[in-house]
Amino acid sequence: MNIKMKISCLAMAAIMAASSCGAAVYASGQDEVATQETVLSIDVEGAIELAMQNNMDLKSIAVDTKSTALSREMAERAEKKLSDGKSRLSDASESVGALEQLAGKLPEGVKLGDIAGSNEAVAGLLKEHPEFAGLDKAGLEKNVINPARDAIESGDVKLELGIEDVNDSIKDKLDITASRYLSMSSSTKLLTTMAQLQESVTGSGYKIARKNVALLTRKRYYDVLKASRIEEIKRLALERARSQYDMAKASYEEGMKAKDDMLLSRVQLNLFGAAYTKAQMDRRNAEIELKRVMNIDMDTKLSLTENFSTEPLQADLNEGLAQGLEKRLEMQKLMAQYIVDKLNFELTKGPYPENTYQYKEALVKLEKAQAELEKGQVDTGAQIRQSYESLVSATQMLEYTQGIVEDARESLAIAQLRYDEGYSFETSGIKSAGLSDFAGTIVEVIAAQERLADVEEKTVDIIYSYNLAKDKYLNDIGTY
Repeated sequence: MNIKMKISCLAMAAIMAASSCGAAVYASGQDEVATQETVLSIDVEGAIELAMQNNMDLKSIAVDTKSTALSREMAERAEKKLSDGKSRLSDASESVGALEQLAGKLPEGVKLGDIAGSNEAVAGLLKEHPEFAGLDKAGLEKNVINPARDAIESGDVKLELGIEDVNDSIKDKLDITASRYLSMSSSTKLLTTMAQLQESVTGSGYKIARKNVALLTRKRYYDVLKASRIEEIKRLALERARSQYDMAKASYEEGMKAKDDMLLSRVQLNLFGAAYTKAQMDRRNAEIELKRVMNIDMDTKLSLTENFSTEPLQADLNEGLAQGLEKRLEMQKLMAQYIVDKLNFELTKGPYPENTYQYKEALVKLEKAQAELEKGQVDTGAQIRQSYESLVSATQMLEYTQGIVEDARESLAIAQLRYDEGYSFETSGIKSAGLSDFAGTIVEVIAAQERLADVEEKTVDIIYSYNLAKDKYLNDIGTY
């Protein structure tokens, strides 16, 4: 480029820059802010956090966790209230019994105040209740003992009704059909334990839902990464095809190449153009799915700041199995149900013998919970093993991709060189592709272009599959 051309280019650049500045000044500040707000640069964890915040199902389950926490508080309060009530009634009953003994020893017509000096028990009673000093035996029974007995009986009735309510609640929650009655200590202990475990289970359910949202968000994020990579591969393939077509067209017009070369190059260009258009559509659709799971404005432009991981994961199957069976939230839920049904059976078998329906029903529920727990252990173990095998295979496939893209690019460069120079000798690659008759022709170049695009796309697919396999394994063993 000579000096005049350089000056001309610089002048043009300056004019364009000035025009851009003028346009920026003319544009409203509101439009500038709006443009900034519609671009979202985000990594995987940021996408997951955003999905967590905006997911309506998670918000609903979060409310459920508050509800179960309230139920647990109410159960613990009911247990304490019934226990305290029973204790107070027991103390009151003892006090009334002592008064009855005192009244039985009190002579007719003699008042309590008359014997306070000689009776230590009466003196202690009058010190606490001086209003009793003028009462004789009949007055003590009428004004103190009988009302106290009535109050105790009323308290006993209320306590019994409270225990019945607890039993009814347990019956409904455990779906018990046989009529039964557990004592106050057994029923309140079971109800409180159930409420505590239900709170734990609901909390686990919330965590499971969060993990599912996280796993789905990761996949959608990876889908966009994959689609973007393939779009770029198709774009580069289209550029190569366009360059090849331009060369073939120019060579044909100059009489250096046959018309077939130009026509085949144009066909290849159009095919790659269609493939690139489809890749753009796939990328846009993948972005829509990611935006949907994050529940953000569909007009938001995404800029993904994180790439695929190709770092091999060192996984130990035995450690993964042990961790998964312990930490998987599904297993914790099954264990919680087993604990409830086991406690229910232990409390039921005390008052109810083996030949009663109450005993049999509690035993059936325990056996079912145990069977579900064992089934969960088998299913979880199998799932972890499958995820492990998928991870191992994906890791091996990842290793096979090392250098294959570079090899395919070099193969294309060689084919292009043979075509440009007019060499027609066969190679092993040409023979394996069944193109022995087309060595050094445009057909070989087109085949090499297609092979490179295919290798690049398969490499992206393998890397994508590895990342999904790794995330699924970590999720299945309870790491995420």
